[in-house]
Amino acid sequence: MSREVRLGLLAILTIGLAIWGYKFVKGKNIFKSTKTFHIVFDNVDQLTVASPVMINGYNIGAVSAINLNPKDTKSILVTIEVDGNIDYPKDTRAILQSAGVVSGKMIAIEFDAPCESSNCAQDEDYLQSKTVGLIETMLGGSDLSSYSGTIKESVGGAMDTILTQLSDKENPSPINQSLWRMQETMESLSAATKTMNSLMNASFGDMKTTMSNMATLSNSLAESNEQIKSLLINLDAISGEMRKVQLTPTLDAANGALFQATDLMNGLDSTLLTTNATFEELTNLLQNMNEGDGMLPRLLNDKSFSDNIELSTSNLNLLLQDLRLNPRRYFKVFGKKVPAYELPENDPAKDILEKTVKEN
Repeated sequence: MSREVRLGLLAILTIGLAIWGYKFVKGKNIFKSTKTFHIVFDNVDQLTVASPVMINGYNIGAVSAINLNPKDTKSILVTIEVDGNIDYPKDTRAILQSAGVVSGKMIAIEFDAPCESSNCAQDEDYLQSKTVGLIETMLGGSDLSSYSGTIKESVGGAMDTILTQLSDKENPSPINQSLWRMQETMESLSAATKTMNSLMNASFGDMKTTMSNMATLSNSLAESNEQIKSLLINLDAISGEMRKVQLTPTLDAANGALFQATDLMNGLDSTLLTTNATFEELTNLLQNMNEGDGMLPRLLNDKSFSDNIELSTSNLNLLLQDLRLNPRRYFKVFGKKVPAYELPENDPAKDILEKTVKEN
């Protein structure tokens, strides 16, 4: 056998194994005869392609397709492929149930007895559908009924015991005491409600009178409607007249006056600040004149100093007077002899000197 033939056979074998593996993963066995059936379910949650199809726990096939039912889009059409060596009666039931707590869903096939040739389901036929829950799957229908009865009896007995314990007011249980207090509270609320009803009935006459007064007031308002309408018209006219008044120029003038008053106040503030500064300088000057040691403080505060200045002024006046009356005593003319000093009559210097001596 040539190398090319061996490679071709190997390729064919590989392709065949791949096809068989793909079919096997999808739950199909190409080496066994199969039958295809269709089932319609309302809901196929957690059912997937390749989910197992079983009879009494024995795997006889798998789900091959899940599609919307073309005849009714509210239902799901499930296609299964099962072992073709088994005869399935036409009343075979396909039950959608849980494969386990965490194992998704599966389809269980049930029928009462094997079929005869005329009563057997054919390939591509539709089977009856049924859906059961997890608890019914785990217990079964008859077991579920017995368990339900047992649970009902147990719960009923427990409830009877609880009610008996709760009806005993002397029972020191906190829950029992809380329930009795709640009952007393409800009774108190019932009494309070009855009291409120009595008060409401007693106040019904006053409320009726109040409503009558309100109706009378409403009638009075309705009768005064024309007067109110006239008043509103007058108010509207007054508001219209006020809108016509030229308020804007007046407001502008008032704003201008306010601005001028503001500027004047600012100028007055500046003047006051300047005056304050001047008074402060004058105060400092007077303080220096009173407390300083210069000529002016001594002139104001030291009498002897002022007397000396006054005497010096008098002497200066005498000197000037004498210089005016006898200039030749002070200025020598060239080539001439200075005459002897002559005391003038009514010499003012003499009078000033005598006055000064008397005052001292």
